[in-house]
Amino acid sequence: MPTMLFMGPSGVGKTLAARTIASRAKATLVKFSSTETIAEIVERLLTMQKGDVAFFDECHKLSQDNQEMLYEVIDSDNVPARFVPDSAGKEPVKIASISLIFATDQPGRLQNALYKRIASPVNFEPYPVGEMKEIVERIATRQNILLTPQAARRLAMACNGLPRRAEHHVQRIRLYFVSSEDRANGIGLPDVVEYLRAHGIDSEGLSRLDRKVLDYLGENGTASLGTLARFSATLLTMVGRVEREQ
Repeated sequence: MPTMLFMGPSGVGKTLAARTIASRAKATLVKFSSTETIAEIVERLLTMQKGDVAFFDECHKLSQDNQEMLYEVIDSDNVPARFVPDSAGKEPVKIASISLIFATDQPGRLQNALYKRIASPVNFEPYPVGEMKEIVERIATRQNILLTPQAARRLAMACNGLPRRAEHHVQRIRLYFVSSEDRANGIGLPDVVEYLRAHGIDSEGLSRLDRKVLDYLGENGTASLGTLARFSATLLTMVGRVEREQ
């Protein structure tokens, strides 16, 4: 499989997609952490079997040396000798032919040389409201909470397309309404509106931070991406993409 880069905000299913690919290929998924040293990564790469999937989550946090080491892994299934512990030779060390999947919400922080070697970049878009409603309902069912269809849809709108936010909202609603599991008629739309208002989330699903960004733009007319990035980590992704295009 060609080297892939999964790009998108946290919680849209990048890790799940990598696991699914490995499972359907009947391959072993080996997950690498950005905190591992280059020696630890190399040692694990050398033990992988043909067809295994190496998954680098939050790959933008990989050190420069770690990213440079992966250039040759992608190009020729080799690890440069200088990165192999206790290697006395000058020749690169061959590893099994494996698939590499990278995942990040900040692609602009990748080394340009690594980014250009990735054959298949994949953008993970936020889920539409209809699908988010189904996700909210499934999560609520797992937590023994009954939501009316209108309540589930309203909560889905507040998730802005991110399943992880659905997990958080349902859990908070369960705590906000102490008797939520015992309500015969479930939690209705007025309850969800009350919960969202209490947590500073408006009818468009915007948080106080989101509104702060919009207020700043309204007052100043324009703002640099660097200024906007200080408001929200999500905007850092946008900054990186624009920097690469420039």
